[in-house]
Amino acid sequence: MTMTMAPMLGMLGEAGTRLVSPSVLRDFAPLQRAQVTANTSSLGADGMSWLEYGADVPRFSGSARRLLIEGQRTNGIRNPRAQGAAIGSPGTAPTHWVISGTGSGITRQIMDTGTENGLAWIDLRFSGTNSAGSTLQLSISPEAGTANAASPGETWTSSSFVRLVGGSLTGLTSVAQVMRARDAGGVSIGVESIAMVPTGASLGSQRWHATLTMPALAAFAHSEVLLTIPAAGTIDVTLRVACPQQELAPFVSSPILPLVGSPGASTRGMDLVSTPLASLGVAGPCTVLWAGQIPALSGEAYLFHLDDGGNTNRIAMPVQASGAVRVRSPGTTLKANAGTITAGVPFAVGLSVDGTGSGSVLLRGDSIQPLVALSTDLTTLRLGSSATGTNNLFGEIRHLRVLPFAMTGSQMEAALTALD
Repeated sequence: MTMTMAPMLGMLGEAGTRLVSPSVLRDFAPLQRAQVTANTSSLGADGMSWLEYGADVPRFSGSARRLLIEGQRTNGIRNPRAQGAAIGSPGTAPTHWVISGTGSGITRQIMDTGTENGLAWIDLRFSGTNSAGSTLQLSISPEAGTANAASPGETWTSSSFVRLVGGSLTGLTSVAQVMRARDAGGVSIGVESIAMVPTGASLGSQRWHATLTMPALAAFAHSEVLLTIPAAGTIDVTLRVACPQQELAPFVSSPILPLVGSPGASTRGMDLVSTPLASLGVAGPCTVLWAGQIPALSGEAYLFHLDDGGNTNRIAMPVQASGAVRVRSPGTTLKANAGTITAGVPFAVGLSVDGTGSGSVLLRGDSIQPLVALSTDLTTLRLGSSATGTNNLFGEIRHLRVLPFAMTGSQMEAALTALD
């Protein structure tokens, strides 16, 4: 029997096929995220505020209200809320923080603390004329240089929210987010410095990050905001700094925070979403339609994963660091390259299987790719990871539909086009 588009689109509207839509994750696909002494976060609907979440609570990000799915990460900064600061000149730095800016003609003041866009901040004023006789660097370090152990070959990312709240950047050579490697004696042996130009725009919209692979002899990873003043340079600038984060990872993820009043390294567990295919009315043939975006591409991350409880008998839909969208089945065997996506740009992809080992895949805007020798007798759908919790997606899902039949190429094309 040939299925017409009208019935097919009608089935798309059935509630039972909608696992994810803006601001919605259906209760038959529960999210699990283990975290006991930490809160994680996501960008609010206004595009600038950050909201905090406890364990097992779905997060919907930005104005598009996409479901945010991330792997496990630890923030090695113990006091990202800047607790323990005291206003004054120079004032008292937050617990564990090390802030320079006293001496060589420069004065430091802690002006105030508070919350903006859901982020706890500290305002730091630096003023005066550099009398050191050479270039001077002022460091805002949320941890001492030897607080976070690291090893050669590891990749670390530091980040912080910074905005300009007083004075100007005049007289400064640069303001930068820094990720630094230090040896066993605490000596700097490598650095990645990303220039920032903080403005008066909302704090929640100004996040800066730097990534560094640790060189030989590295023993510690050290993050800081660094202000550089030329010889005899005169400055007067007040910066608002919030939510510093340091992750053992090649790109930044959502802010991870210890509970209020309990400073310490904090870990966000991976987001795990799965549901039995039988609960979706799938008993063999099915079509999966996925729409969303991936802010940063790294490694091979799974959009979704169909399996029977393991990683051998499966159909996986990974995206590689190059942006290539692929299908693997069974195990790691490559079945198709559906096309290429760009980090941060929304896309949609569909997978259709007939339940007997054949099917097709379509990346919206590309050509349909046939699939053969696929795994069958699958029982479970997972979002953003394998059956063993690997290949985690750090991405946002706006739509996820599952239909209990195999679509033709033209039907999938129309369905993907209809996903906003």
